[in-house]
Amino acid sequence: MKLIDNIRKLIPSSQKQTKLVQICRHLKPSQISESEVSRAIDAWKAGNFENLHDIFNTMHRDPHLQSVLNSRTLAVSSLPFDFTVPDEDDRKTDFLTIYVKPLIRDLVKKLSAGFPNGAVMLRLTWDTTTEFWYIPKIDIIPMRNYKWKDGAFRRVMREGITETFKDLNPLEEIWFTPQELDNLPYGTLTSCIDFFRFKWFAAHNWAAFTEIYGMPMRIGKYNQGASDTDIDRLYNMLAGLGTDAAAVIPESTMVEFIEAKVRQGNDIYDGLISRANSEISKAVLGQTLTTETADRGNYAAAKAHQTTKSEYQFSDAWTIAEWINEKIISPLIQANFPIANVADLPRLIFNFNRITDPLNFVRTLEIAQRMGHTIHKEDLIRAGITVGDEDVDLKPKNASLTNLL
Repeated sequence: MKLIDNIRKLIPSSQKQTKLVQICRHLKPSQISESEVSRAIDAWKAGNFENLHDIFNTMHRDPHLQSVLNSRTLAVSSLPFDFTVPDEDDRKTDFLTIYVKPLIRDLVKKLSAGFPNGAVMLRLTWDTTTEFWYIPKIDIIPMRNYKWKDGAFRRVMREGITETFKDLNPLEEIWFTPQELDNLPYGTLTSCIDFFRFKWFAAHNWAAFTEIYGMPMRIGKYNQGASDTDIDRLYNMLAGLGTDAAAVIPESTMVEFIEAKVRQGNDIYDGLISRANSEISKAVLGQTLTTETADRGNYAAAKAHQTTKSEYQFSDAWTIAEWINEKIISPLIQANFPIANVADLPRLIFNFNRITDPLNFVRTLEIAQRMGHTIHKEDLIRAGITVGDEDVDLKPKNASLTNLL
């Protein structure tokens, strides 16, 4: 019986899970059941986002998903930006530099959550006690008290089982909804829910599989005449082999290692997790090669994936800039420097460089120039080419563009 008890100490028990399995069981997606997903989708179709965002918050615990979301956010928040002031009023320029510019980086990160989540609700805090009215703080607020109704978010006022709706003050509570599906704000994470669930099921089962089949079993064999003291000494030797690969044992005692060679299950779990990661990357980033190393591929494929990443970056930056111009900069300027002509309003612009091959880009411009097209200075600046203040629009047959590099 002593031998059986000692061997039981070495064999993983379904009643005593290792810490690895306990951790993965904590992450097991039973917390996101199919019925919960179904209820969340039904609520989303009715304009309620709270349940769906609760699922998204759970999904953020996945390191791969968090990584690709951060990658998409940083692609825009790391871009250099500036403000254009059409009337070149120094007071407006100073106001934007002092009061608005410090908000932009953090605001871009908050707004970037709208692409995966479908919607972001923000509360603006105004300071009207100084010479200029400005917004010192912008906070994300939960969606539980808001509902999408008739093409806009409205505050839900509950009294018992009765719900009434109140329009939001556009200077205090504003929302960002970058994309819609069937007239509803739609986030890319919605299409990732099933793959997230599959991945965590696989991770949990893989941990259990590894616990049972991945650990070599150390077996000590002894003669039938061995005493309890000898058996205890042998067990202590086996336990010591876990960290010390050396032991002193009687000549009549043999120790052998039984190695786990079952790999098929390991490959199944690994393949499922890799496929889930790949599909999540496609949904969030539009491609996979900027986050994962492919088993096979070539330069052309990598370049195509990089182009896709740049297109997402450009689209996100343009969408966020337009929203900030309309919802933040315009109210601030109108509150401090009333402007009758909307075209004279200052604007936020991201200095977005989409050029991956500057030499070919310049050659293309030179061809366009020879064909009679005018290359504008603003186009060159937005493309990442620095030009001096004395330069003007490059008319056909002007000096070679290569001199600008």
